[in-house]
Amino acid sequence: MTEPKPFLNRKFISGLLIVLMIAGAAASVWWYTTRSASSDLFHALPTATEAEVQDPAWTQAKEAYQQGTYPEAINLLEAHLAGHPDHTEAWFLLGLSCLETGEEERTIQIMDEVRLNDPLYYADATWYMGLACLKQDDTNRARLLMGELDNGPDSLFQAKANLVIQRFL
Repeated sequence: MTEPKPFLNRKFISGLLIVLMIAGAAASVWWYTTRSASSDLFHALPTATEAEVQDPAWTQAKEAYQQGTYPEAINLLEAHLAGHPDHTEAWFLLGLSCLETGEEERTIQIMDEVRLNDPLYYADATWYMGLACLKQDDTNRARLLMGELDNGPDSLFQAKANLVIQRFL
């Protein structure tokens, strides 16, 4: 039996490392080009109207949400929505706040309304509605919602939904 030559082993390892580095670089480029600038949590969604912006409850609600004080955000959002019931962004943020405080059923109801009332929020609301269903162990409904996103036109949500389907459903 002959021993393998160390030179060939070094060549093989070097070649393997080069292939892995190229694959890693290609994956990084793919990831960067498939993400939009604001896709960390949401897509670019419509902003509030002038009247909605001037409502102090809206400004305070956004600050409370960003600081993670979700019960306070919920109270402020409800106060704001009493005077601006058509403010979809506020409803969406209320749904997210409810999800953060463990109010999954309320999140589902709010996000379902958001999905129906504003097509620009459809994919985002569907995503969070699906997550709320998962938290409630409603896997059938979560599978339907994630499947809808997986088959939809948005590549970010396709990838995320596909991952959820593979790992949890």
